[in-house]
Amino acid sequence: MAVWNGLRAWVAALVVALPVAAWAADTGTISGTVFDRDGQPVSGAMVKASGANLPAGRTVVTGTNGTFKFEYLLPGEYDVAIESDPGRAMRHAVVDVGKDTQVDFVAGLAVRRLVSVTGIRPVVTSNPRRSASTSRRMHSGSCRSSAPTAACSS
Repeated sequence: MAVWNGLRAWVAALVVALPVAAWAADTGTISGTVFDRDGQPVSGAMVKASGANLPAGRTVVTGTNGTFKFEYLLPGEYDVAIESDPGRAMRHAVVDVGKDTQVDFVAGLAVRRLVSVTGIRPVVTSNPRRSASTSRRMHSGSCRSSAPTAACSS
């Protein structure tokens, strides 16, 4: 009877483990470490991963050595952020099947991009004669294109 119970437990474990192993074979992981500004690991930091394959996101807490790991992620692109960091540093990560993508953070330092847009304001003038002339040519079917700058035959 003890042999039968042991065999039954082994079969049950196999039935549960095989689908999990097959599912895990089609996934990847994101792992990393959160450091403070002095280079020391930060324990208890909340790290969140989200993306198209994980719209609600998943949050983990770093261990005593500052490490975190998101397992069983479908292949794709993810954003990883420290939730408890006022600077909300975020990194982009790509997960591949069977691979571990490494993402490290320094808490309190945010990576930001400064974008400066400069230009000259265009001068727009209106010429009623030219507009009417172009309009007539376009409606007469002699234009090669319907674009306003099209070359039209006379």
